[in-house]
Amino acid sequence: GYVGSPDMSVVCEHLLDGIDAQYQIQVAEMNREGKEWVLLDKSQKELGRFDWLCVRSHTVGHSRWQQVFGFPPPLKTTSEKITSL
Repeated sequence: GYVGSPDMSVVCEHLLDGIDAQYQIQVAEMNREGKEWVLLDKSQKELGRFDWLCVRSHTVGHSRWQQVFGFPPPLKTTSEKITSL
Protein backbone atom coordinates (compact mmCIF):
# COMPACT_ATOMS: atom_id res chain seq x y z
CA GLY A 1 0.00 0.00 0.00
CA TYR A 2 0.84 3.66 -0.09
CA VAL A 3 1.17 6.09 2.79
CA GLY A 4 1.04 9.82 2.14
CA SER A 5 3.18 12.19 4.15
CA PRO A 6 2.19 14.21 6.09
CA ASP A 7 -1.25 12.61 5.47
CA MET A 8 -3.19 10.63 2.87
CA SER A 9 -4.66 13.74 1.18
CA VAL A 10 -1.20 14.22 -0.37
CA VAL A 11 -1.83 11.14 -2.53
CA CYS A 12 -4.93 12.73 -4.12
CA GLU A 13 -3.18 16.09 -4.44
CA HIS A 14 -0.41 14.39 -6.41
CA LEU A 15 -2.93 12.54 -8.62
CA LEU A 16 -4.73 15.85 -9.29
CA ASP A 17 -1.58 17.74 -10.28
CA GLY A 18 -2.38 19.62 -13.50
CA ILE A 19 -6.11 18.90 -13.25
CA ASP A 20 -8.73 21.65 -12.84
CA ALA A 21 -10.03 20.39 -9.48
CA GLN A 22 -13.01 22.06 -7.79
CA TYR A 23 -13.20 22.43 -4.02
CA GLN A 24 -15.83 23.72 -1.59
CA ILE A 25 -18.63 21.97 -3.49
CA GLN A 26 -20.71 19.46 -1.55
CA VAL A 27 -21.31 16.26 -3.47
CA ALA A 28 -24.39 14.40 -2.26
CA GLU A 29 -24.39 11.51 -4.71
CA MET A 30 -21.86 9.73 -6.92
CA ASN A 31 -23.21 7.45 -9.65
CA ARG A 32 -21.43 5.28 -12.16
CA GLU A 33 -23.00 5.48 -15.63
CA GLY A 34 -21.07 3.44 -18.15
CA LYS A 35 -17.49 4.65 -17.92
CA GLU A 36 -18.35 7.98 -16.28
CA TRP A 37 -18.81 9.18 -12.73
CA VAL A 38 -21.82 11.47 -12.44
CA LEU A 39 -21.76 13.78 -9.40
CA LEU A 40 -24.95 15.33 -8.00
CA ASP A 41 -25.60 17.92 -5.32
CA LYS A 42 -28.28 17.52 -2.62
CA SER A 43 -30.91 19.01 -4.98
CA GLN A 44 -30.04 16.28 -7.52
CA LYS A 45 -28.48 18.90 -9.81
CA GLU A 46 -25.73 17.38 -11.92
CA LEU A 47 -22.33 18.81 -11.00
CA GLY A 48 -20.48 17.09 -13.81
CA ARG A 49 -19.39 13.88 -15.50
CA PHE A 50 -15.90 12.56 -15.00
CA ASP A 51 -13.65 9.70 -16.07
CA TRP A 52 -12.05 9.40 -12.64
CA LEU A 53 -13.09 10.04 -9.06
CA CYS A 54 -10.53 10.91 -6.40
CA VAL A 55 -11.87 11.08 -2.83
CA ARG A 56 -9.50 12.75 -0.42
CA SER A 57 -11.55 12.64 2.75
CA HIS A 58 -13.04 9.79 4.73
CA THR A 59 -15.93 12.00 5.88
CA VAL A 60 -17.97 11.27 2.71
CA GLY A 61 -18.19 7.69 3.94
CA HIS A 62 -18.51 8.29 7.67
CA SER A 63 -21.70 7.40 9.56
CA ARG A 64 -21.85 10.86 11.19
CA TRP A 65 -22.36 12.42 7.73
CA GLN A 66 -26.11 11.74 7.98
CA GLN A 67 -26.34 13.51 11.36
CA VAL A 68 -24.49 16.58 10.12
CA PHE A 69 -25.85 16.98 6.58
CA GLY A 70 -29.20 15.17 6.73
CA PHE A 71 -28.60 12.62 3.98
CA PRO A 72 -26.61 9.37 3.76
CA PRO A 73 -22.84 9.49 3.22
CA PRO A 74 -22.23 9.54 -0.56
CA LEU A 75 -19.29 7.15 -0.54
CA LYS A 76 -21.23 4.56 1.48
CA THR A 77 -24.31 4.71 -0.75
CA THR A 78 -22.14 4.56 -3.87
CA SER A 79 -20.23 1.51 -2.66
CA GLU A 80 -23.52 -0.26 -1.91
CA LYS A 81 -24.78 0.34 -5.48
CA ILE A 82 -21.64 -0.72 -7.32
CA THR A 83 -21.04 -4.43 -7.68
CA SER A 84 -18.01 -4.14 -9.96
CA LEU A 85 -16.03 -1.50 -11.87
